[in-house]
Amino acid sequence: MSQTDVSTQGQALRQGTLLTLKAGIWVKGQTVLTSERFYRQVKGSPVLYNFFGLLGAMINNLFPAKIDIDIPLTSITEIGRGKMGLKKDVLYIGTSDGKSYQFTPHYDFWIIGLKEALEAQGATLVQSANERWNVQR
Repeated sequence: MSQTDVSTQGQALRQGTLLTLKAGIWVKGQTVLTSERFYRQVKGSPVLYNFFGLLGAMINNLFPAKIDIDIPLTSITEIGRGKMGLKKDVLYIGTSDGKSYQFTPHYDFWIIGLKEALEAQGATLVQSANERWNVQR
């Protein structure tokens, strides 16, 4: 799916930078929550940044943005607080296809936006544990 395909689907409700851990490497990307989906765009490779620092970041900026995570809100089955190592400021998203995603930082900012977007679609959030909600449609 190209960048224009995703960005035209729904009004942007929240935007910001989120990190996730992939194969032991922190991957940083620009994340957007719309009224229809939650997606993240990255530029270049996290390996360049991790090994070459500022030079790697400059090289990454030469690459076009690509979407590495694209979650339709209708596929979300669970949201809440997750944990990555010692980090507790982690947003957890579970989907109907069995995948799970964890993002950091700014848990409070994103969980409020996700709750509002899901409820606007008619979903009901049922608390299943402390800071965990099941999404029912």
